[in-house]
Amino acid sequence: MGARKKKRRAATGRILAACLLVIAVFWVIMRNNMPSTESGTLDIIDERIADSDEPMQYLTETQPSAINGYDLYEKSSAIIPDGYTILKKESTGIYEGLLLDVDFLYPFTGTASNLTTFDNQNISFRVRNADLLIMDSALLAMNELMIAYEEETGKKDLLVYSTTEACQTEGSLYPQSMPDSGIGSCLDLAFLNDDGTISPMTSENNTWLLENAWRFGFFFSIPDCDWHIRYIGKVHTAIMQELELNFDQYLVKLRSYSVTNPYVYHASAFLYFVRASSSDSTEIPVPKEQDYLISGNNVDGYFVTVTAD
Repeated sequence: MGARKKKRRAATGRILAACLLVIAVFWVIMRNNMPSTESGTLDIIDERIADSDEPMQYLTETQPSAINGYDLYEKSSAIIPDGYTILKKESTGIYEGLLLDVDFLYPFTGTASNLTTFDNQNISFRVRNADLLIMDSALLAMNELMIAYEEETGKKDLLVYSTTEACQTEGSLYPQSMPDSGIGSCLDLAFLNDDGTISPMTSENNTWLLENAWRFGFFFSIPDCDWHIRYIGKVHTAIMQELELNFDQYLVKLRSYSVTNPYVYHASAFLYFVRASSSDSTEIPVPKEQDYLISGNNVDGYFVTVTAD
């Protein structure tokens, strides 16, 4: 009886081993045929520039492995089309521009540039303090926005309450400091009443701005802060509006486009991303005969916005 039990055990072991082998082979086959995916990859819009037959040059760049939640690579290769030239940006340039990714966890560490007073403001709005500073391009856009507001409402009751720094004094209307206030393109707005008092701006009394600020290059950058607007330019707010993206989603999307495969916005502009080099400067390919703006993203690279002729 002992010999029979041993034979049965041996046979059972062989059957079990064969079953495990079949399962293992089946798993390998299934795994090899599964489609590969990348975590966090966004759908890419079909509007892209077709591959060019122009001669290409290659630029090798390096960058950190991961920061601020972005999935980065240690090395990348940017292809530079003919008709482009190289512009070098110092490492501090990553903290300059309109498209900085700034929040409470990753604050702005640069210095606001191209600031001006409100001496050139129009008569459609008021400023609480003559010493307030704002980026010159944001002031031009603010003039345009306020003219449209006056034409729509017949009022000149909007007041710029603060800009680069929150008013920290006792009794301030907006005492809290926003993470992007220091970049120079943000404004805190309020209402100047007929009796000279100032009222806060809310979603209830701010309907027109909430619906139309994007047309002039502004958006409300902090959730539930309906008085705090930020200027990034009409092209960017129009794309965000069209694609129904918030600012964080928009910046992540832009990072998937390169100089040879840019995001094309109708016939008016195209945009692409260049990762920052680990060296003291980054070589950024830019078109020789078209207008463009370069903005750091406060994290790992630069966005280039090229406008049509």
